[in-house]
Amino acid sequence: MKIRLKTRFEKTLRITSDLMLYCHHHDATNLTSHITEENGTIRYEITASPVCLDEHKLDELRKRLDAPRQREMECDFWELMGESQDFSELTLVGMLCDESDVSYENSVLTITLLRYD
Repeated sequence: MKIRLKTRFEKTLRITSDLMLYCHHHDATNLTSHITEENGTIRYEITASPVCLDEHKLDELRKRLDAPRQREMECDFWELMGESQDFSELTLVGMLCDESDVSYENSVLTITLLRYD
């Protein structure tokens, strides 16, 4: 049980870290993260500002985070995270989560991910 909890906590930190790095890479200087767990669902919410995204980058972000969850491959994805210097690992983040929502208004980017047990 302890190993499972440690791994889940490490995944939570890694997912949050990758999202915050993405925001920082897009000029965010004000970043907040809010992580909650209730009834077997982990909710990640990252808010960043000011963020400079054009429509193409916003669409790419949404597409990467909307990748279908791949539970059977999760251990492999976990090992791959952090291997890349570009932001292709956001697809891996998407594959670790069940739902995603990305909003961008007035240079404020909000990313919400849900991960079900």
